[in-house]
Amino acid sequence: MKIRSCLRLDLEPVYHFIQAVPFKKEVFIKSSKKEIEQKINTSFVCEENGKIIGVLLVKNDYIDTIVSTRKGVGTKLLSVLKGRYFVHISCKNQSSKKLFANFGFKKIKEDICQGQKRDYYEAIL
Repeated sequence: MKIRSCLRLDLEPVYHFIQAVPFKKEVFIKSSKKEIEQKINTSFVCEENGKIIGVLLVKNDYIDTIVSTRKGVGTKLLSVLKGRYFVHISCKNQSSKKLFANFGFKKIKEDICQGQKRDYYEAIL
């Protein structure tokens, strides 16, 4: 596995990877191409044999998206971050809640994100 940091994403493969994730919208809000282009200034892509197996999209101190197709990849992606970060997580997304809790993220409030109820978390990594 190789984690690659990018200031500019290879938009098409990342977009298609995110769109292929089989989660309901209530659990995982999928970014559009326009949202990826406009919002993301730092990203990390985890690849194996040239194929994307995980994506972490970050803008400033906000984790916009983290998704992977293999257990443990999310942990590897989050481990590259240093500093104070925030993230919205669906109360229905138990795997993300567990992942972020392992990194010390604490719920600071309930919030609305893209018209959906989400919990808002913060941590210093």
